[in-house]
Amino acid sequence: MALKLTITREDAKRGQLVDPGWYQAKVKDITAEQSGDKTSITYHVSLVVITPGPYQDVPIKYWISEKAPSMGIPLLNACGAAIDPENFAGSDFDLENCIGKIVDIAVENEEYNKRMGNKVKDFAPAGSQTRA
Repeated sequence: MALKLTITREDAKRGQLVDPGWYQAKVKDITAEQSGDKTSITYHVSLVVITPGPYQDVPIKYWISEKAPSMGIPLLNACGAAIDPENFAGSDFDLENCIGKIVDIAVENEEYNKRMGNKVKDFAPAGSQTRA
């Protein structure tokens, strides 16, 4: 019996450190999962770098906690929302509207569990921080 293991280009690039800076990325998926303490929802945002070069196809994750919804404002604004904290009365947003959108992401490297990884520091509308 063959023990077949399929590995995609994205799988092979997972874990590759990206030099800190701005890159274009595509929002591939957003899922909702119960938090570790089972008291709230955490939204898992799956992005993939699309900027041509050595980091193209590197997947990067971002998390938004239901307990800290302001973590989602930069992503929502990059996807076309216009949330200005100074002049905002509140509203509901459907994160699924971000799926498939191209955005600019600021990436930095951060240690987590004694291992270096990529972290999204900020979001911006596509092309505002990078060249298309």
